[in-house]
Amino acid sequence: MQVQYQNQGQKVWYGSCWEWDSGEGLWLDWCDHSAVIYNGTSGIYESKWGKWPLYRHDHDACPYDGSERKYYKLDLSVSGDFLLCTTNKSYTLNDDPDGTITWSVSPSNKTTPSSGSGNPASIQASSGSVYGYCYITYNLTTCGNASYQITSDSFWVGKFQTTVVTGQAAVCPDELYTYTAHPPGGHDSEYDYDWTYPGNWIWQAKMANWIRLKTAMYDPDYGTVRVEITNECGESDPSGITVYPGYCGRYYKAFPNPSSSYVDIDIDPKMSTLKEEIYNNDISLSVFNKMGIVVLNSNVESLPYRIDTSGLPNGEYIIKVSTRKKERKKERKKERAEKDQRVESLKITVNH
Repeated sequence: MQVQYQNQGQKVWYGSCWEWDSGEGLWLDWCDHSAVIYNGTSGIYESKWGKWPLYRHDHDACPYDGSERKYYKLDLSVSGDFLLCTTNKSYTLNDDPDGTITWSVSPSNKTTPSSGSGNPASIQASSGSVYGYCYITYNLTTCGNASYQITSDSFWVGKFQTTVVTGQAAVCPDELYTYTAHPPGGHDSEYDYDWTYPGNWIWQAKMANWIRLKTAMYDPDYGTVRVEITNECGESDPSGITVYPGYCGRYYKAFPNPSSSYVDIDIDPKMSTLKEEIYNNDISLSVFNKMGIVVLNSNVESLPYRIDTSGLPNGEYIIKVSTRKKERKKERKKERAEKDQRVESLKITVNH
């Protein structure tokens, strides 16, 4: 294949300059010449000039016109599975090139053998506990002692250990959220995904490498949405994303925001019709940092309520406000409907 620059190439062609030779009575190409790029960085070529012997020379020290030079490299690919376990698999340098082939695997501790000669390379995982990306480097020496190096695409050895899960971390009650697992190399229909999620969330749909969940309508649990992926090498350790109260912004407000030393929590003036109802409720506040860790809990007698933020590090926080109607003396707990509870989340910024 053609490449743009000399240091990317393995061979160079000087182009054609056909001229009519009246003495010979035919067209002759006086500059048709090619060379092996011995060192592309320093511009050293190897080539043969007519009946002269093979020369190693500077790229401009040549009797042929070099103004139209084009650079090329051997375009060989490697085929083989993306996933390698403890059973031998073959990785083949395609197009069956002539010459001597040696190969090596990097990192060398993940496969056995880790190097060899010939084509294809037959390897397996060195044990059931290794995992990670590897690649194979082939060294091809052809006739005329020309050397080429071909590197395979990366492939994965062993069980998955570094799966990334994406989706919404800051969540609100009674909402749908989709979480996606991204195993090394991407999803494959042969993989099995086992999901776990906070206790009162509801499974809605699952397909391929994603799951759709609905949070509880009132007071959703928080924690981690996790996945374990089974490939042909075995089951992975769990990976996941921590979920915590998000900014849902319906009933309450926090001010001043940003806050330096305190923040007051009260009912949003737009929700004034709720004041009497909420003021007769049991109210609790929880403050979460961006890691989903509770940094403050408080039971509140009444609103507005002032939270001391002077001891909190600068950054963003979520304040979860939970209200429940006060229990009447004759009312049994079983009779208190979930609709009597309201959960709201506010986002604040602390900046001292």
